[in-house]
Amino acid sequence: MKRISGFLFIFMLAALALSACARPGKLSIQDAWARPADAGGTSAVYFTLVNASDVPDLLTAARTDAAFAAELHETKPSVVDDASGDGGMDMGEGEVMQMVPRDSIAVPTGEQVEFAPGGLHVMLIDLQQDLTPGDIIDVTLVFEEAGEVPVQVEVRQP
Repeated sequence: MKRISGFLFIFMLAALALSACARPGKLSIQDAWARPADAGGTSAVYFTLVNASDVPDLLTAARTDAAFAAELHETKPSVVDDASGDGGMDMGEGEVMQMVPRDSIAVPTGEQVEFAPGGLHVMLIDLQQDLTPGDIIDVTLVFEEAGEVPVQVEVRQP
């Protein structure tokens, strides 16, 4: 009887330790997709982050073997001097869209964060392969609380 009680005690301690690590709800990544592009070029990954956990989180990095680098970016309108020649996308006289690197992106509790064309995205730089519609690439998103979250990303036309 003592042997069973000792085993039961250890089992209950392990279950308690595991439950302390678990959080109600979870962080999920939905509808992940990337733009087609040629090797050596750039692409962008888009998705929706849904934080159903009881803890706010922070997206701090992304990585993939499909590109030399993966960076968190945000596209923002900016007014610039027309003579600047900065290569931005024209939005009208004196306005361009500029991609601004982000160190992190907040994912508040109970909210969704959209990564979409013209807004937040993961920029894939120096693609190591062609990205053709129908391909699937693996991307890992790194969160402060949730840790590393692997995502399968479908390549498709916008």
